Amino acid sequence: YKALLALQSIKGSFSKKIAYYEKGMMAVEKAQQELLSDIQRAVEEEQFEVWFQPQTDYVGHRIIGAEALIRWNHPRKGILSPAVFIPLLEKTDYISVVDKFVLEKVCRYICRWKSEIWKDKPIPISVNLSRNDVYRKDLCEGLCHIIQRYDISPSQIHLEITESAYTESDERITSTVNILRGKGFKVMMDDFGCGYSSLNMLKNIPVDVLKLDMRFLDISETEEEKGMNILESVVNMARLLRLPIIVE
Repeated sequence: YKALLALQSIKGSFSKKIAYYEKGMMAVEKAQQELLSDIQRAVEEEQFEVWFQPQTDYVGHRIIGAEALIRWNHPRKGILSPAVFIPLLEKTDYISVVDKFVLEKVCRYICRWKSEIWKDKPIPISVNLSRNDVYRKDLCEGLCHIIQRYDISPSQIHLEITESAYTESDERITSTVNILRGKGFKVMMDDFGCGYSSLNMLKNIPVDVLKLDMRFLDISETEEEKGMNILESVVNMARLLRLPIIVE
């Protein structure tokens, strides 16, 4: 069991070949299992909250959109970051349940805002799709059902799919993205630049917006010139491809 815990610690890492069990791993695993047991109640009692991070056009000095972020307001542990519970949800089918919950919440907010503050032109809200969502055959049907229930246009919902999901199954992802775009949804490639196949994927997979990983801006002083040259090259490439960019 300890060997499996050690193995889990380097799962998905391309650089680490050997894992060691370290003191404290068992305690972490126990805490994670306790959180998993709380998730069903969290969904039923709507302990998950949706927060919004504005997306800003710095040239025009205006908000052009927002990203829906999830937080877990745990009754005993307080506000939990998605970094704590999303990896746990991805191990189960609960991730799709929570993603649907977020979309429902977003649609409710959009409906309210349309009558209160968005009387002229509503801004789009982006929501995250997990790998589990992308591989579901009923994904598009489910999304359309929810937005129709709230009388919302697909163009008001932008769907973020992380770059790492694109690397796993090009054909399946391409098919799903084409179906979603055909229904009027905008599809964003999230965390662009954190993986290893970005350029090849852009050639093969249709997307509407690139969202640059925040690590592009995490540049040390010694590598500032190199980092800025890479960032500038990515931005210029996106312009040539006519792809809008959002930088985290």
